[in-house]
Amino acid sequence: MLRIINYFFLFLLLVLFPANIFGKEYITIEWDNVYDWDSVNKKGKPCVKEIKSEKGSFLQTIYLLNQLDSNKIILQNNSAIYSIDKVSNGNHQLCVFNEKSIIEGRCLKSYEIPTTTYQKIVTATIYNNSVYVLLLDTFIYVNEIKRLSLISNNNIWEKINLTSRKNIDKGCSVIQNNGNEDIWYIFGKESFAYSFKSNRWNKLNIASDTLTNENLNLISLNSAIPLGTHNILSIGATKDILVYHTVTGQWHILGKLPFKNSYHNRLFTFKDKYYLTGSDEIHSFEIKNNGFFGFLNYLILILYFILMISIGVYFSKRTKSSKEFFIGSGKTPWWAVGISIFATTLSAITFMAIPAKTFISNWLYFPMSFSILIVAPIVIKWYLPFFRTLNITSAYEYLEKRFNLATRIFSSSFFIIFMITRIAIVLYLPSVALSTVTGADIYFCIGIISAITLIYSTLGGVEAVIWGDVVQGFILIGGAILSVILIVSETGGINETLTIASNADKFKLLDFSFNMKEPTFWVIFFGGGIANSLITYTSDQTIVQRYFTTQSKEKASKSIWLNGLISLPVLVIFYFIGTALYSFYFKNPSLLPYTMQNAEGIFPYFIINQMPAGLAGLLTAAIFAATMSTLSSNINSASTAFTCDFVNRFNPNINDKAKLLTARISGIIVCLLGTIIALWLSGLSVKSFFDTFNTFIGLFTSGLGALFLIGIFFPSIKGNAALTAVILCNVFLFSIMDLNIINFMMFGLAGIVLTIFISFILSPFFKGNDKNLNGLCWKYRNKY
Repeated sequence: MLRIINYFFLFLLLVLFPANIFGKEYITIEWDNVYDWDSVNKKGKPCVKEIKSEKGSFLQTIYLLNQLDSNKIILQNNSAIYSIDKVSNGNHQLCVFNEKSIIEGRCLKSYEIPTTTYQKIVTATIYNNSVYVLLLDTFIYVNEIKRLSLISNNNIWEKINLTSRKNIDKGCSVIQNNGNEDIWYIFGKESFAYSFKSNRWNKLNIASDTLTNENLNLISLNSAIPLGTHNILSIGATKDILVYHTVTGQWHILGKLPFKNSYHNRLFTFKDKYYLTGSDEIHSFEIKNNGFFGFLNYLILILYFILMISIGVYFSKRTKSSKEFFIGSGKTPWWAVGISIFATTLSAITFMAIPAKTFISNWLYFPMSFSILIVAPIVIKWYLPFFRTLNITSAYEYLEKRFNLATRIFSSSFFIIFMITRIAIVLYLPSVALSTVTGADIYFCIGIISAITLIYSTLGGVEAVIWGDVVQGFILIGGAILSVILIVSETGGINETLTIASNADKFKLLDFSFNMKEPTFWVIFFGGGIANSLITYTSDQTIVQRYFTTQSKEKASKSIWLNGLISLPVLVIFYFIGTALYSFYFKNPSLLPYTMQNAEGIFPYFIINQMPAGLAGLLTAAIFAATMSTLSSNINSASTAFTCDFVNRFNPNINDKAKLLTARISGIIVCLLGTIIALWLSGLSVKSFFDTFNTFIGLFTSGLGALFLIGIFFPSIKGNAALTAVILCNVFLFSIMDLNIINFMMFGLAGIVLTIFISFILSPFFKGNDKNLNGLCWKYRNKY
């Protein structure tokens, strides 16, 4: 079987991939047809030229709007085009068009914009189904903003009272994310940024010499559009195609126009293509990533894949029973288990999302890294003895012994759902990043990662997963250290790296303000750190299952401590990687990614484009290692939970061979479901998978962590009360998820506290038979 797999990979290497020794990426702008419309009535009425193609019709629409009045403010969203125009009474109106209505010369709907005698419209934008209009009072020279909801029927313009006022008299505007939130940028003689969250204007200090006064003046007359994740595209003077990066604050010249420049350019997007309208022409263009991964990099990556499958094949010969599949021989070295726990918790979300987080922001999330060292002694003293003494395979068996069957089934079901969701996120994240920077098809990336992980994890069981994690753990650590060395050296040394980052306040670590909506110290340390770590190390079958694979409780304790001692310094490295990447790209803005649609792709982008061939392949293998170590553990633990908590629980007489087969089949099904969701995610826009993943931890698993805590420390609370409390708490958390009442990092802590509180309130209403709690809670721990 292994020989067949090797031949398959050899075929991929020699036939499907380009035979290039070095793989580098570069950006090009490819210009398409030039559309010249000479049949436009200069008085403003369109004289329609028949165009049958869909794109042609859209181009004509853009052109006709542009020709009506070069000073008209034109806005575009997904379904309509908006134009701000003056009517005969001197007031302004917002007119709504679609393609058909423009061709027919009629406005679908109009909204009168209330202005005073001295007010003029500076610019406008569309955000969250609302139109924002920036006005300037030319008498007292003060700005104000008015907003109109496009989904409300009241047609009332709301005045927004600015917390800070700026005298902005002209400029083109665009909305783009700056890494933390969506910002309304206005570029003119002076440039400003408006925060919708804080309702505040800030003046931008342009950190580049690219913008001459000539460029600034022309940008203020033109339009701008968002490009990729954190870029803004505009047209400057002397045929300059300009890009502004919202994280580094740098302007860069992307290229030159291949034709005569004109004033009042309009930039539009339609079906992943860009359009530039001038005085008498329409130009279409695409910004393409023309990179390739390279033969040598693919060779290293495929050798890594073969190694992982070989581990699965090797341990498949030793996995003869369901017990060996679930917990191995029980004699796995404690150090291997410790590295496995480390590799499992350090997923692609850590490898890619943490550097992305510090690249776009700072170190505010770092205090959560200390939590494992605080949680470790708690787990070892108060939780581990129960798991080891009860002789269980699934962690949720304890919940039936302590509470009832319903609690066990509910908890196991919730865990399996969380695993499927986690598989999807962990699988999708590196796939979309690698697809973006290598040009490989995202579906192929998702498919190859899931297939290889599924093969070795279902063949070899938990021992294949653990020893695969050991290999991947060394690759992860080595790759992280090597990355820091290369990034710092490419930036100009450690002093240069630290100076640039410090000037941008990238090392901000602590925020002691009592604001539960923002990532303050209290939110990060107690919510994202202590609470989420306690949930993971006490109720996650993926981790708890590792406690049973060593020979004794003492060796399991050593595994937990080893994981903590490895995790902290490695996390320091990953946080620093993002900061060093900021310094590198601040110094080299021309190397920034433009087409990248996901912030988490910044580290893979550097790996593939700045590292030598071979090293890029090795570090890409490290990304796959981070993904597959978590993925394999998720598959194995979900199949263990399903087999033990459902199949074996309701059919205790099932033979061992059938149980082993069930475990492998359920693992395949879980992986396939996660893969399907990952493919579905590829069509969505997710700003931060780090935030998304930590949100899911709180929403899906806070109740599980609360159940184990209640079970061990609160013997008076019965099963029905605890289970009802978990359900009510989950309903509450899901209902407030989008209300911004508390930061997403607080969901785990809030879920634990609320579940315990509600359990105490409900306990008097649930009168059940008292269970014998000997050996099931801390109060009766001496009665084992």
